[in-house]
Amino acid sequence: MRVWDVGGARQVSTPMRHYDGVCSCAWSPDGSRIASASADKTVRVWDVSTGREVARLKNHTGNVLMCAWSPDGTLLAFAPQDKTARVWDANTGREVAKLEGHGHVLSSCAWSPDGRRLVSASHDKTVRVWLAPATADNQSSNTNATGSFPRGLHG
Repeated sequence: MRVWDVGGARQVSTPMRHYDGVCSCAWSPDGSRIASASADKTVRVWDVSTGREVARLKNHTGNVLMCAWSPDGTLLAFAPQDKTARVWDANTGREVAKLEGHGHVLSSCAWSPDGRRLVSASHDKTVRVWLAPATADNQSSNTNATGSFPRGLHG
């Protein structure tokens, strides 16, 4: 991946590299970081100003198909090829939720504008809406003691 100044048609950061194809990328809300999901079974977070990798989420069993920042930039959702959505606390680097319930790989996930819900779509022909987990910066969310999402809201 490369960040370009499209007005000046020049590259503005060093290349950001994975070991295999990049499936998805997303800007953090404040524009300082880019998350990228890859067929190399990782999600990487990059500092935009330097192009340096600042975090790596690894050890997934398959490709990581997509990623999405929460509106406040404290959480990063991503979908490995194991039929789950995962949520990572961007400040502590720990996984705060593993969302299970889809019968096939996910095709998309997105945060609600207020960051209180995450929606996931799957090739199993379902869409699920999940309540967001609490983090150090977001104590008002409704979660159980393990930090996972308490329930899917689906019909």
